[in-house]
Amino acid sequence: YCSIRPKVIDGGTKVTGTLFLGGGGTEKQSEELDRLFYHTLKNKRLLYIPLARKSNELDSCASWIAQVFSKFGEIHITTVTSFDELANIDFDFYDGIYIGGGNTFFLLAGLRKHHILQKLKKFYGGGGNLYGGSAGAIIMGTSVLLSQLTDSNDIELKDSHSLNLVKDILVFCHLSPLIL
Repeated sequence: YCSIRPKVIDGGTKVTGTLFLGGGGTEKQSEELDRLFYHTLKNKRLLYIPLARKSNELDSCASWIAQVFSKFGEIHITTVTSFDELANIDFDFYDGIYIGGGNTFFLLAGLRKHHILQKLKKFYGGGGNLYGGSAGAIIMGTSVLLSQLTDSNDIELKDSHSLNLVKDILVFCHLSPLIL
């Protein structure tokens, strides 16, 4: 778990936002990072993107995110339930965006197809705070290629290039001795 504030991203855009990268795990394991992220949310407006998950899991995702952050104080959470809905949201209304875990390939394909990658870069470059949990953290790196070790690429995604907000670094989550 870490938070990162790079000075420049693609194209030389100066950054004022902060990245929070969580590797998945339990609520207790990420509590310190969650609290740190919560305190960066000036107006306590959070956009939650659980779209790496299956559609039948989205209701439980909304309950989970509310439980995670409400213990720190008041917060207003908008949970999106489709990439179409996400494409029409004004990110500038929010203080932070939390991109949750699930299938990394499905998440990246949906974000790319709906032209959301550039919106995320603009939000971050303009001072917005991004939190990636598991698949959400992996897409902050240069590529999701390492995800094939733990995720199935059932959609046969060919282009693994992702946000590259952690400049030229591959982000990998859930490392275990079995993978090594």
